[in-house]
Amino acid sequence: MGRFPFVRFAILVLWSLVCLFPLYWMLLTSLKTDPDFINGPRYIPYVDFIPDFRAWRFILFEAQDGFYWRFANSFFIALTAAALALISGTMLVYGATRLPSQHWWLQGRFVIPAMIATRILPPLVVALPIYVMAKVFDVLDTKALLILVYAAVHVPVVAWLCLPVIGLKRSEQEDAALLEGASNFLIFRSIVVPMVAGGLFAIGAIVFVLCWNEYILAVFLTSDNALTLPPFLMGQMSIKEAAAGAESHEWGNFSAATIIMVLPVMALTGAALTLFRKLPFLRSS
Repeated sequence: MGRFPFVRFAILVLWSLVCLFPLYWMLLTSLKTDPDFINGPRYIPYVDFIPDFRAWRFILFEAQDGFYWRFANSFFIALTAAALALISGTMLVYGATRLPSQHWWLQGRFVIPAMIATRILPPLVVALPIYVMAKVFDVLDTKALLILVYAAVHVPVVAWLCLPVIGLKRSEQEDAALLEGASNFLIFRSIVVPMVAGGLFAIGAIVFVLCWNEYILAVFLTSDNALTLPPFLMGQMSIKEAAAGAESHEWGNFSAATIIMVLPVMALTGAALTLFRKLPFLRSS
Protein backbone atom coordinates (compact mmCIF):
# COMPACT_ATOMS: atom_id res chain seq x y z
CA MET A 1 0.00 0.00 0.00
CA GLY A 2 2.93 2.33 0.72
CA ARG A 3 4.17 1.96 -2.87
CA PHE A 4 0.82 3.05 -4.31
CA PRO A 5 -0.21 6.29 -2.59
CA PHE A 6 -2.91 6.88 -5.21
CA VAL A 7 -4.67 3.64 -4.23
CA ARG A 8 -4.57 4.61 -0.57
CA PHE A 9 -5.88 8.08 -1.38
CA ALA A 10 -8.68 6.63 -3.52
CA ILE A 11 -9.73 4.26 -0.73
CA LEU A 12 -9.82 7.12 1.79
CA VAL A 13 -11.87 9.28 -0.56
CA LEU A 14 -14.31 6.43 -1.22
CA TRP A 15 -14.71 5.73 2.49
CA SER A 16 -15.22 9.45 3.19
CA LEU A 17 -18.00 9.56 0.61
CA VAL A 18 -19.65 6.54 2.22
CA CYS A 19 -19.51 8.20 5.66
CA LEU A 20 -20.72 11.59 4.43
CA PHE A 21 -23.52 10.30 2.19
CA PRO A 22 -26.10 10.13 5.04
CA LEU A 23 -25.45 13.82 5.77
CA TYR A 24 -25.82 14.64 2.08
CA TRP A 25 -29.08 12.68 1.91
CA MET A 26 -30.36 14.48 4.99
CA LEU A 27 -29.53 17.83 3.42
CA LEU A 28 -31.38 16.80 0.25
CA THR A 29 -34.37 15.74 2.32
CA SER A 30 -34.52 19.18 3.95
CA LEU A 31 -34.73 20.78 0.47
CA LYS A 32 -37.46 18.60 -1.06
CA THR A 33 -41.16 19.31 -1.52
CA ASP A 34 -44.01 16.83 -1.10
CA PRO A 35 -44.03 15.72 -4.79
CA ASP A 36 -40.29 15.07 -4.62
CA PHE A 37 -40.88 12.56 -1.82
CA ILE A 38 -43.75 10.86 -3.62
CA ASN A 39 -42.21 10.58 -7.10
CA GLY A 40 -39.14 8.63 -6.09
CA PRO A 41 -35.54 9.43 -5.12
CA ARG A 42 -33.94 12.69 -6.21
CA TYR A 43 -30.17 13.01 -5.86
CA ILE A 44 -28.96 16.27 -7.45
CA PRO A 45 -30.50 19.70 -6.74
CA TYR A 46 -31.49 21.79 -9.79
CA VAL A 47 -31.08 18.64 -11.92
CA ASP A 48 -33.46 16.08 -10.42
CA PHE A 49 -35.55 18.57 -8.47
CA ILE A 50 -35.86 22.27 -7.62
CA PRO A 51 -34.79 22.92 -4.01
CA ASP A 52 -37.39 24.31 -1.64
CA PHE A 53 -36.21 26.13 1.50
CA ARG A 54 -39.53 25.98 3.34
CA ALA A 55 -38.19 23.59 5.98
CA TRP A 56 -35.20 25.82 6.70
CA ARG A 57 -37.40 28.92 6.98
CA PHE A 58 -39.65 27.09 9.39
CA ILE A 59 -36.81 25.82 11.61
CA LEU A 60 -34.81 29.06 11.63
CA PHE A 61 -37.58 31.66 11.80
CA GLU A 62 -41.01 30.12 12.41
CA ALA A 63 -40.57 27.20 14.82
CA GLN A 64 -42.58 27.75 18.01
CA ASP A 65 -41.84 24.49 19.82
CA GLY A 66 -38.63 25.47 21.61
CA PHE A 67 -35.99 24.29 19.17
CA TYR A 68 -33.46 26.99 20.06
CA TRP A 69 -34.10 26.51 23.77
CA ARG A 70 -33.40 22.79 23.46
CA PHE A 71 -30.29 23.55 21.40
CA ALA A 72 -29.02 25.85 24.16
CA ASN A 73 -29.86 23.17 26.75
CA SER A 74 -27.90 20.55 24.84
CA PHE A 75 -24.89 22.80 24.35
CA PHE A 76 -24.70 23.98 27.96
CA ILE A 77 -25.23 20.52 29.46
CA ALA A 78 -22.82 18.75 27.08
CA LEU A 79 -20.10 21.39 27.45
CA THR A 80 -20.33 21.55 31.25
CA ALA A 81 -20.51 17.78 31.65
CA ALA A 82 -17.57 17.24 29.29
CA ALA A 83 -15.46 19.80 31.18
CA LEU A 84 -16.35 18.23 34.54
CA ALA A 85 -15.63 14.71 33.27
CA LEU A 86 -12.34 15.84 31.74
CA ILE A 87 -11.14 17.51 34.94
CA SER A 88 -12.21 14.59 37.15
CA GLY A 89 -10.88 11.88 34.84
CA THR A 90 -7.55 13.61 34.28
CA MET A 91 -6.95 14.14 37.99
CA LEU A 92 -7.99 10.53 38.66
CA VAL A 93 -5.45 9.18 36.18
CA TYR A 94 -2.73 11.45 37.55
CA GLY A 95 -3.44 10.39 41.13
CA ALA A 96 -3.70 6.70 40.28
CA THR A 97 -0.42 6.64 38.32
CA ARG A 98 1.68 9.09 40.39
CA LEU A 99 0.59 8.83 44.01
CA PRO A 100 1.54 5.61 45.83
CA SER A 101 -1.14 3.76 47.79
CA GLN A 102 -0.85 1.01 50.38
CA HIS A 103 -4.24 -0.39 49.41
CA TRP A 104 -4.27 -2.59 46.30
CA TRP A 105 -7.80 -1.54 45.38
CA LEU A 106 -6.73 2.12 45.13
CA GLN A 107 -3.83 1.49 42.77
CA GLY A 108 -4.14 2.64 39.17
CA ARG A 109 -3.76 -0.83 37.69
CA PHE A 110 -7.00 -1.85 39.43
CA VAL A 111 -9.04 1.36 39.72
CA ILE A 112 -8.91 2.43 36.08
CA PRO A 113 -9.74 -0.99 34.51
CA ALA A 114 -12.56 -1.40 37.06
CA MET A 115 -14.01 1.98 36.04
CA ILE A 116 -13.70 1.19 32.35
CA ALA A 117 -15.51 -2.12 32.93
CA THR A 118 -18.63 -0.18 33.96
CA ARG A 119 -19.04 0.91 30.33
CA ILE A 120 -20.00 -2.67 29.50
CA LEU A 121 -23.35 -2.16 31.23
CA PRO A 122 -26.32 -1.34 28.95
CA PRO A 123 -27.54 2.27 29.36
CA LEU A 124 -30.93 1.10 30.69
CA VAL A 125 -29.23 -0.65 33.62
CA VAL A 126 -27.79 2.72 34.65
CA ALA A 127 -30.78 4.88 33.74
CA LEU A 128 -33.44 3.10 35.81
CA PRO A 129 -31.72 3.32 39.24
CA ILE A 130 -30.72 6.93 38.58
CA TYR A 131 -34.31 7.76 37.68
CA VAL A 132 -35.60 6.25 40.95
CA MET A 133 -32.99 8.12 43.03
CA ALA A 134 -33.65 11.40 41.22
CA LYS A 135 -37.38 11.02 41.81
CA VAL A 136 -36.83 10.37 45.52
CA PHE A 137 -34.66 13.47 45.88
CA ASP A 138 -36.97 15.53 43.62
CA VAL A 139 -34.27 16.54 41.13
CA LEU A 140 -35.78 15.13 37.95
CA ASP A 141 -35.76 17.36 34.88
CA THR A 142 -32.95 19.61 36.13
CA LYS A 143 -29.81 20.61 34.27
CA ALA A 144 -27.65 19.94 37.33
CA LEU A 145 -28.80 16.31 37.46
CA LEU A 146 -28.10 15.75 33.78
CA ILE A 147 -24.67 17.38 34.02
CA LEU A 148 -23.64 15.26 37.01
CA VAL A 149 -24.94 12.04 35.45
CA TYR A 150 -23.32 12.70 32.07
CA ALA A 151 -20.01 13.56 33.75
CA ALA A 152 -20.08 10.48 35.99
CA VAL A 153 -20.95 8.15 33.12
CA HIS A 154 -18.13 9.46 30.93
CA VAL A 155 -15.34 9.72 33.51
CA PRO A 156 -14.23 6.13 32.65
CA VAL A 157 -13.97 7.15 28.99
CA VAL A 158 -11.76 10.10 29.96
CA ALA A 159 -9.61 7.87 32.17
CA TRP A 160 -9.15 5.33 29.38
CA LEU A 161 -8.19 7.98 26.81
CA CYS A 162 -5.97 9.88 29.26
CA LEU A 163 -3.77 6.90 30.10
CA PRO A 164 -1.62 7.11 26.91
CA VAL A 165 -1.68 10.92 27.09
CA ILE A 166 -0.48 11.42 30.67
CA GLY A 167 1.55 8.20 30.83
CA LEU A 168 2.05 5.67 33.60
CA LYS A 169 5.22 7.21 35.08
CA ARG A 170 6.49 10.62 36.09
CA SER A 171 8.35 12.58 33.45
CA GLU A 172 11.77 14.15 34.03
CA GLN A 173 10.15 17.55 34.46
CA GLU A 174 7.83 16.16 37.15
CA ASP A 175 10.73 14.53 39.01
CA ALA A 176 12.73 17.76 38.91
CA ALA A 177 9.79 19.79 40.23
CA LEU A 178 9.18 17.23 42.97
CA LEU A 179 12.81 17.49 44.08
CA GLU A 180 12.42 21.28 44.23
CA GLY A 181 9.57 20.85 46.69
CA ALA A 182 6.58 21.48 44.42
CA SER A 183 3.28 19.93 45.47
CA ASN A 184 1.58 17.28 43.37
CA PHE A 185 -1.27 19.63 42.51
CA LEU A 186 1.17 22.33 41.38
CA ILE A 187 3.02 19.79 39.23
CA PHE A 188 -0.24 18.61 37.73
CA ARG A 189 -1.49 22.15 37.00
CA SER A 190 1.75 23.77 35.85
CA ILE A 191 3.63 20.94 34.15
CA VAL A 192 1.43 17.99 33.19
CA VAL A 193 -1.62 19.85 31.86
CA PRO A 194 0.33 22.32 29.63
CA MET A 195 2.42 19.46 28.20
CA VAL A 196 -0.63 17.46 27.07
CA ALA A 197 -3.11 20.31 26.44
CA GLY A 198 -3.68 19.32 22.80
CA GLY A 199 -4.48 15.73 23.71
CA LEU A 200 -6.79 16.83 26.53
CA PHE A 201 -8.69 19.09 24.14
CA ALA A 202 -9.16 16.18 21.75
CA ILE A 203 -10.43 13.98 24.59
CA GLY A 204 -12.75 16.75 25.75
CA ALA A 205 -14.17 17.05 22.23
CA ILE A 206 -14.85 13.31 22.10
CA VAL A 207 -16.64 13.41 25.46
CA PHE A 208 -18.63 16.47 24.33
CA VAL A 209 -19.87 14.52 21.31
CA LEU A 210 -20.87 11.59 23.54
CA CYS A 211 -22.81 13.92 25.86
CA TRP A 212 -24.35 15.82 22.94
CA ASN A 213 -25.69 12.61 21.37
CA GLU A 214 -26.89 11.01 24.63
CA TYR A 215 -30.48 9.81 24.27
CA ILE A 216 -31.44 7.12 26.81
CA LEU A 217 -30.43 9.07 29.93
CA ALA A 218 -32.05 12.26 28.62
CA VAL A 219 -35.31 10.44 27.92
CA PHE A 220 -35.49 9.02 31.43
CA LEU A 221 -34.27 12.03 33.40
CA THR A 222 -35.90 14.99 31.58
CA SER A 223 -39.34 16.03 30.44
CA ASP A 224 -39.34 19.75 29.66
CA ASN A 225 -37.03 22.11 31.57
CA ALA A 226 -33.76 20.24 30.89
CA LEU A 227 -34.87 18.44 27.71
CA THR A 228 -32.06 18.15 25.15
CA LEU A 229 -32.22 17.94 21.38
CA PRO A 230 -32.08 14.15 20.74
CA PRO A 231 -35.24 13.23 22.71
CA PHE A 232 -36.89 16.53 21.77
CA LEU A 233 -36.53 15.94 18.03
CA MET A 234 -37.64 12.33 18.25
CA GLY A 235 -40.65 13.29 20.36
CA GLN A 236 -41.65 16.11 18.03
CA MET A 237 -41.34 13.86 15.01
CA SER A 238 -43.50 11.15 16.57
CA ILE A 239 -46.20 13.61 17.69
CA LYS A 240 -46.40 15.38 14.34
CA GLU A 241 -46.45 12.13 12.38
CA ALA A 242 -49.35 10.88 14.46
CA ALA A 243 -51.24 14.16 14.13
CA ALA A 244 -50.55 14.87 10.47
CA GLY A 245 -50.60 11.36 9.10
CA ALA A 246 -46.83 11.32 8.45
CA GLU A 247 -46.91 14.17 5.97
CA SER A 248 -43.68 14.35 4.03
CA HIS A 249 -42.95 17.99 4.86
CA GLU A 250 -42.37 16.92 8.48
CA TRP A 251 -39.42 14.88 7.24
CA GLY A 252 -38.02 18.05 5.68
CA ASN A 253 -38.36 19.97 8.94
CA PHE A 254 -36.83 17.11 10.88
CA SER A 255 -33.88 16.86 8.46
CA ALA A 256 -33.17 20.60 8.64
CA ALA A 257 -33.20 20.49 12.45
CA THR A 258 -30.90 17.46 12.44
CA ILE A 259 -28.40 19.20 10.16
CA ILE A 260 -28.28 22.13 12.61
CA MET A 261 -27.78 19.66 15.45
CA VAL A 262 -24.83 18.03 13.66
CA LEU A 263 -22.94 21.29 13.03
CA PRO A 264 -21.36 21.71 16.53
CA VAL A 265 -20.31 18.06 16.50
CA MET A 266 -18.62 18.42 13.11
CA ALA A 267 -16.83 21.61 14.19
CA LEU A 268 -15.49 20.03 17.39
CA THR A 269 -14.56 16.82 15.59
CA GLY A 270 -12.53 18.77 13.07
CA ALA A 271 -10.73 20.65 15.84
CA ALA A 272 -10.12 17.42 17.76
CA LEU A 273 -8.68 15.64 14.73
CA THR A 274 -6.35 18.58 14.16
CA LEU A 275 -5.01 18.34 17.71
CA PHE A 276 -5.15 14.54 18.02
CA ARG A 277 -1.71 14.27 16.44
CA LYS A 278 -0.31 15.77 19.66
CA LEU A 279 -1.03 12.56 21.53
CA PRO A 280 2.23 10.91 22.65
CA PHE A 281 1.54 7.44 21.29
CA LEU A 282 0.81 8.93 17.84
CA ARG A 283 4.03 10.95 17.84
CA SER A 284 6.06 7.88 18.65
CA SER A 285 4.46 5.70 15.96
